[in-house]
Amino acid sequence: MTTDAAVTTEDRVRILRCDTCGPPLEEIPWSSDDPNLPAEYDDALLYVLSKHKHPSGEPHIGRLIVVEKRAWEMPNLRRALMEQIWKGSRGIAELDLAYYDVRDQLRSDALACFQRHLRPTEGCPDWRSDSKRVVPDTKSERKDVGLATDPRARPAIFLCDLCPCRTFYERKSRGD
Repeated sequence: MTTDAAVTTEDRVRILRCDTCGPPLEEIPWSSDDPNLPAEYDDALLYVLSKHKHPSGEPHIGRLIVVEKRAWEMPNLRRALMEQIWKGSRGIAELDLAYYDVRDQLRSDALACFQRHLRPTEGCPDWRSDSKRVVPDTKSERKDVGLATDPRARPAIFLCDLCPCRTFYERKSRGD
């Protein structure tokens, strides 16, 4: 059974955190059904950002965060998201040291796949196939909070992105 799990603007909410103005966070409606609409054509975003400028015209510093609508509408998750948005990131110190082990393992797996396919130079038979999708084992946690459990409903991350074959596809997309 297959389903079309494409994420639309109806499934997501944009939240503006302005570091100059401070709380509260601003929820920005989508002005189009296209989540990839360039900012210069996004009237709702332009309107909200026009209010966040210094008298000199220089824009405030802030962050635009996109979250799943179902998570934002759940009061307990909304509070946790708001706290996380305001707390922000501590940068590299926030990363678990296991991150580097995982990264190295993924790179090693990508190189092993490249070797298994005899170091292809004109594309790969497994390029971005579902078997090469990197999916964290969080299905039960996502189900508990009502989020999408289908890996195709989330941003796609593939082992292929770490493979030397990627350069072939990048050149091809540029027309080289």
